[in-house]
Parts: sequence; structure tokens; C-alpha cells
Amino acid sequence: MTVLVAEQHAAAQERVRTREDLTAMTGSTCVMTRADAPAISHFRQVQYCRSPDLTLADESVLLWDGQDDRSIVLAVRARDGGILATMRAEPLLDVQGASRALDCPVPIRDPVFPAMLLGRGATRADCQQLGLNSLMRFHFLRFAREGGIRHVYGRVYGEAARTHLMRSIGYNFLPHPKGAAMSAGTAGVHSSLNVAVLDLETHGDHAIHTLEGRVGNLLGRFPLVEPLESESFPAGEARLTRFLRDLFNGGLRVAERERGSSQPQDV
Repeated sequence: MTVLVAEQHAAAQERVRTREDLTAMTGSTCVMTRADAPAISHFRQVQYCRSPDLTLADESVLLWDGQDDRSIVLAVRARDGGILATMRAEPLLDVQGASRALDCPVPIRDPVFPAMLLGRGATRADCQQLGLNSLMRFHFLRFAREGGIRHVYGRVYGEAARTHLMRSIGYNFLPHPKGAAMSAGTAGVHSSLNVAVLDLETHGDHAIHTLEGRVGNLLGRFPLVEPLESESFPAGEARLTRFLRDLFNGGLRVAERERGSSQPQDV
């Protein structure tokens, strides 16, 4: 019994040391390209195969494809180049494209395009509690907000830990019409499927501020090495609407100041 207790104590100490090593890890956050396709494809397959929420029948659905070329793929990497986490921001340019990507009708009234679908998220098993998913989400939401994108979508299985954070920053979860039905390449789904929608016009500032507070330390440990840029996310109605609104409100403020200055002043 004494030997067993000693072994358990040693194992617990090793887990603590490993955890400490992970929390001290540094690296970078990078935009991935076609040259990184083999590494991203392999990483996705390894991480999705251990998912408790689904069973893959065809791992090829996770390979880098033309949609990755048209999207922005981020990866958090360790100093040695190893991938710790990845996520993809896919442009949705119209209702038809959004319906295909979500595998269901767009679940909100009056959707605004272009929009963004965050998906293909995967994190290395021993790094799941570090906040790397939130770090990439922060970069993508800030990019979307600055670019005038209003709606950010996601397909979410079950009640994973990240769903609680997503709800807290303003995501609305809507049941997917197919429920837990199988999708392409999936042999079985073991939890419910939802469409998550974040309205950046309403919740964007709060979402970005909250995420920045959670990942502040990670921003320094895994800095974004290049700005997010993509011609796949064209300036759309959201950006135009915001520009016209700001222009209108600015004109109102000028008119109010002019009216105020023209009023008789008390002596």
C-alpha cells in the first residue's frame, strides 16, 4: 500500500509539473496557408478522432481543401513549430452559401452578409484548458467587428466547455433542424447539434472586451505575427450601414452644435 501511495503521489507531482510547463509555454499565433495543409490536416484528424461528441466515418472531410484556401485558418504554435490549436473563419457571402455551410436554413430573421462561420476548431488534448480557443476567437471577432461583419455563426455539438463562455459573451444557441442527425463523413453523433449566432452589432464590444480579459496573458505569450487580412471577406452591407449611420449621427451632432451656438446668450 505504501508503494502504491508513493506512486500515486509521484504521478500527481508529474501532472503538476506538466501543467506548469504548459502554462509557461510560449510561441505564436499564425495565419496558415496551403503550404501548411499537411500539418493542419493531420492535426485536425488526430484531435477529432478523440472527440466524445461524434464518430468520423471518413477522416478525409478534415483535410485542407478549397474552402480553407478561401478562408482564414489560424493556428497557435509552440516555439518548436508544433501546432497547439487551430480554427477556421469561413466567409458567408449570401443566404445560399450560408445555408450550405450550416447544412440548414439560416436560422435568424434578416441575416446580413458578408457573415463569418467559425469552425474546424481543434486543440491538443493537453492544452484544452489554456484558453487557446478563446484566443483565436478573440482575433477573429475583432477582425469581423473592424471589417463591418455583423453575424458570426458556428455549429456546436453538445455542451462543451466553450459553449458556456460563448453564451456569456452573447452567442444565441438555436437547435439545428437535423438535431443529432449524421452529417457528411460522420458515422455517429453522440450529442445535440446547435447553430450558434453572435450579433456583433449588439454584443460585439462586450464579446471582444470579455475575451480580451480572459486571454490577456496569452496575447503576449502567443502574439499574432501578422494581421488578419483576406479578400474573401468583402466590405458588405454591415460596413456600409455602419458608415452611413455614423455619418448621419455626426451630421446631427454638428447641427446641434450650430443650433446651440446660434442661440442668444445670457448676459
